[in-house]
Formats: sequence, structure tokens, C-alpha cells
Amino acid sequence: MRLFVAIEIEAAVRERIEKMRQRLRREIGSVKGGIKWVEPENTHLTLVFLGETEDQRVMEVCRIVEQAAGAHQGFDLEIKGLGTFGKPVRVGWAGITPNPALKALQRDIQDGFEKAGWPVENREFAGHLTLCRVKLPAAGDDLKRKINPLHDEPFGGSFVDSVCVFESHLSGGGPTYTVVQRTMLK
Repeated sequence: MRLFVAIEIEAAVRERIEKMRQRLRREIGSVKGGIKWVEPENTHLTLVFLGETEDQRVMEVCRIVEQAAGAHQGFDLEIKGLGTFGKPVRVGWAGITPNPALKALQRDIQDGFEKAGWPVENREFAGHLTLCRVKLPAAGDDLKRKINPLHDEPFGGSFVDSVCVFESHLSGGGPTYTVVQRTMLK
């Protein structure tokens, strides 16, 4: 199974992000096939990406998330600003305002996986909601030009009361995500 741990975002915020995605899609239409836009229902905040995981380890994954997440209170997230990752640009994203509760939750979940032998990311956690993945450098240049002025664009808040283990199914039509387990915060 291809697994990741993530936070679901409230519908109202996803709708505002989708309106921005549609606007950017119209404005950037210059490079056909250069950008793969994320479907609105797939908008989430990834905390830990595990990738291919043996079936017999799925219960262990759920237990690690349960133990870490169960020690945290619910909290509010503010989704604000747009930006890009990579040179050349590879990803367009909506930002998460720095949040100590989010950072602590992510760190505890990742630490649980590290103790259980999973490889750890070599980069610092940068909470974001992926809007699109860039396939062609020219499209990335267009995206960056359109996104740069929107670095303070507000999308609203989302209350975090749970964390989900998702299975990702890849297909030609794009990924679909299925909740394997939802763990409520305290």
C-alpha cells in the first residue's frame, strides 16, 4: 500500500482554494500539459509521506499515528498565501501560517516512524497544500509570475481535530485517496 499521514482541510477553505486554482488555470493556459492541477477533493496537508508500505505494517502505521496524535489537542490552522517550490518550479502551493501546535504534531508523528525504522525526511517540515505539480519549465515560469503577487492571499481557517492515514491509489486519471484510519485529537 502507498501510504501517507495528513490533515483534511475544511470544505469552505477547499472551495476558496479551488476558485484560486481555476483562476490560475485560466491565466496560465499558455503551456498545454505543463501543469497537473490537484483535484479539490484531494486537497490535504501532508504530515508524513511513507510511500510503499508492506500490508503487514499497516496496523503498526495506524498505531504510531494513534499514539502520537492522541497526545495533542485540536487547534486552528490559518491558510494564507501562495508560493512555489523548486528551481525550476516543480510545485505550486497554498501556505500554512506558522503554527507551533502543527509543528509539534508533525514532529511527534515523524519521530514515531523514525523510532520504528522508517527513513526520515532530510528537510524541515514546510506545511502547505499542493495546488499543482509542474511538468514543463516554461509552465513553471508562468506559474511563478502569477503566484508571486499572491503571497498574502487569505484562504481562511480550518480547525484540526483529527489526523488520517491515507492510502494513495495512482492511475492515469490521477490519484485517489482513501482514509485507512482517522485518529481524533484530544
